[in-house]
Order: sequence, then structure tokens, then C-alpha cells
Amino acid sequence: MKFRRIAASCAAFAVISSIASCSSPEPSSSRVKNSFLSPAPVLVNGLFNKDQKGWVIDGVGPAGKGCAVTTGVGAALNTVKVLAGDSVAVFGAGGVGLSTVMAARLAGASTIIAVDRTQTKCTIARACGATDTLLSGPQVPDAIRALTGGRGADYVFEAVGIPALQEQCLECVRPGGTLVLSGISPMGSGTNLPGAILTRQEKTVAGSYYGSCNTARDFPRYADLYLCGQLPIDKLIGREYALAEINTAYADMLAGESGRGVIVFD
Repeated sequence: MKFRRIAASCAAFAVISSIASCSSPEPSSSRVKNSFLSPAPVLVNGLFNKDQKGWVIDGVGPAGKGCAVTTGVGAALNTVKVLAGDSVAVFGAGGVGLSTVMAARLAGASTIIAVDRTQTKCTIARACGATDTLLSGPQVPDAIRALTGGRGADYVFEAVGIPALQEQCLECVRPGGTLVLSGISPMGSGTNLPGAILTRQEKTVAGSYYGSCNTARDFPRYADLYLCGQLPIDKLIGREYALAEINTAYADMLAGESGRGVIVFD
């Protein structure tokens, strides 16, 4: 396989690796579209030679798999093991949070609550598999308990990285449940998680970095799930932009009013 790499990150590596590590019965040639993944631009051209076997994955959806999808899906399937019938709450409906929603749906969770500050992201979360959505605010813990029989969620995922939000998430975990921190809070910041509550209610706090990913195992696995329709990551894409619209793409990203933005080079 030959690649012309203009600029790359771990996200680009994931896209290339997930395709290169798999095989299909039919050798094919395919161009992997360039993509722009916030916050760092990822500009990649990939080409399958005709005499090499490899999966043909076209379109912009797979380009988002590298970082956000690997982190979000892995948080639910690797860091913890969400099971059928579990209740899940996900704070932050960005790329990581929406991927966690999709993974929870794949695992068979019965209640999947997405929490975000914009209605647009809540709508996208429902398309990705959320059963309920809530707008951010102080009312959220009570609302989550109301949606989970008064107990709180079995698993709560914080996919933003804001200490105050992480503290609120702990309130939403049922006794004996687990809080998973997949968002990275700023270095030097502190999160106040009361030890008495953790002990008396036996709540667990787990960190999840890059979805506890084993790349050799998980990249091909997630590619399989995407190709068979069980991991519909195309739904993460809110809009495609031409290169000339890159400033608009940045503005939309910062406003949080759309799904993942992808710059396509035709």
C-alpha cells in the first residue's frame, strides 16, 4: 500500500490502519477521502494498489473513526462492559459522546440518556441511538434519576473534560454504579469527588484513555461493525465543507451547532 501523507495525527493513522489491516475477497483500488477532524487538521490520501487485498472504505464517515470513535466506543465496550439492559447516561454529545451512545446501543443498553448544551446535538444523539436527551443544567441529576426508576444510571460517561461537570456526573450514578471519565480535563485542574459518597454508595470512578484501545484488535473490529451497519459512524457527520470554507468549519465547531465537520478535497 502506498500513501502520500500531507499531515497526520493519530486519527489519520487509525483510518489508514483500520483499512490496511483488513482483507476482503475482492482486491480493489480505492481512494480514501481527505478529512478534517477538529481540533487538528488531518489531511490524508490513501491508495490501495490493485494487486493488494484490502477493504474498500469510501466516504467521509470512516475518517472520523480514528480518535473520537475509538475513544467513545472503547469507553463503553473496553473500559467498562456495558451489557444488555443497562442504563447509560452520556454527558457531551460531541464525537466521543455520540460514539459512546452508539456503543451503548450496540451493547443493548435499555436506557441511553444523552446530555448536551445544545438542542442540535441532542437531536443528533437520538439519531445515534439515545432513548432520551436532556439539556445541560442543574436539573439533570434529578431528571436522570426520574428516567432510571429513581436509582441513577448504571454507567455515566463524562466526555467533555470539565471538572464541575464530572462532579455532577457522579450524582447521576446509581449506588454501585460506575462513572467513566473519557473527557480530559485541563492539567492542573481539580475535580472534587467526595470520598464518603464513593465509599458508602460503592460508586466506582474509572478513567478511559483512547477507549482502552488495543489497536490490533479494535481497529479491524470497529471497521467490521461499521461495514455491517452496526456502528453507523456516518451519522456523526453534520456537514461537509470545501477547503475554501475552512473558517466556517472552525466557527461551526466552536459554536457546537453541528455534528462532526469534514473538509473534503475533490
